[in-house]
Amino acid sequence: MSKYLRTVRFKPYNKGNGPTFTLHLWRVDHPYYNMGYKLLMHLEGKTITLFHGEDFRLSSLYSPGDDDSVREIMSFLCLRPGDTDPDHFNQYTAIQLLFCRDYAENLLWECTCRFGED
Repeated sequence: MSKYLRTVRFKPYNKGNGPTFTLHLWRVDHPYYNMGYKLLMHLEGKTITLFHGEDFRLSSLYSPGDDDSVREIMSFLCLRPGDTDPDHFNQYTAIQLLFCRDYAENLLWECTCRFGED
């Protein structure tokens, strides 16, 4: 069973200069994970699912769906090569790798500007 928590829209670029993004969050009933997520990229009239899962374990310091949880999940979803172990990216699709290379840094900056740093 899952429960909707929040939707956040990000516009890290001036209109017409890059994609926009939508993050959906929901609570999951699982012994190890407590939050589901879906990150969408909207580009040139198309919507692409970048990441989708129910496998995020939010720190016990935060409440699922609050600003801190948005910041924490976005920090994870916007990892780029060099930020963590290279094996982390082995299962990434071509579009996910393109996202990491071209858009993740600006999206994370937009998130940091809105929700602060850890």
